[in-house]
Amino acid sequence: MKSLPASASPIAKICNLVSFSKHSGSICPASWHGGTGKDYPVDEMDLESFTLDDASIYLLAADNRAVWIGGARDLIEDNNSRSQFRQAIKLATAAYKMPCPPREYQRTGLISDLLSGHLNMKTFAA
Repeated sequence: MKSLPASASPIAKICNLVSFSKHSGSICPASWHGGTGKDYPVDEMDLESFTLDDASIYLLAADNRAVWIGGARDLIEDNNSRSQFRQAIKLATAAYKMPCPPREYQRTGLISDLLSGHLNMKTFAA
């Protein structure tokens, strides 16, 4: 098995996975611990080549804290979100995605909870 590049995120290193899943494009399943205490399953994405769509919520993180959360629609429709994304992509050390809730109020609540949360490192305990 080939080793991971030195630039790989801490989660990828913990998981010790080299190739991406053809189905999800993810490196490693993880859990994001929301500010309300709820854990959300997220898939880590390749930070260098991930693409956004409207079916998912994307979370850019630096030091296991969210620096931007949103989707393709946010970048297209919201100048503030687009500006925040440009700054966040410079700081980000990892990218995650999860399915987008069907209703706008659920999406807004999810984003708020994720922003006040952090990566759940207990997911990786042996």
